[in-house]
Amino acid sequence: MRVDTLPSPGRLSQGIVLRTVMSKAISAVEINAGQSGGTSILATQLDAFLIACRSAIAAFVNTVAPTRVSQTINLSRPRRITIRTSAELDKGFVPPTTAFAIQTGTIVRVEIDGPDIILHLQGDLTSTVNTVAYTQPGAATNVRGLNAIALASFAAQATSAGTY
Repeated sequence: MRVDTLPSPGRLSQGIVLRTVMSKAISAVEINAGQSGGTSILATQLDAFLIACRSAIAAFVNTVAPTRVSQTINLSRPRRITIRTSAELDKGFVPPTTAFAIQTGTIVRVEIDGPDIILHLQGDLTSTVNTVAYTQPGAATNVRGLNAIALASFAAQATSAGTY
């Protein structure tokens, strides 16, 4: 097993060491299994160890999906609608403009900024009365939290006017 084929364990103080050691352990299992007809007692032991590790951290894993909290038309920036969610979002997963439907206006760009989804519009909104709906566009571009759980689609919701 090559180190670079394992995913990063995240920003742990010894993350690269953990990844390297696990790579070596998996390689030892692969070699042992190759010498003993395809199975290995080492695999059973390593599996039990990894299950125990998983059980030890399970209570700390965030498994809550982000939810829509509010959406606002910023009166000082009438070319954007900001959708606030309940969690920080992953900037690496930005949905296409077609994932959103708004009552009035045309979305030209979507931006992810912390817990906010910012819809940039083609022109100024002439009214603070608007609705926004979101439909998950597909796994590759679904809005998701830093815990990799996707924001659920939501039906048209009214916006409120605000300044910030």
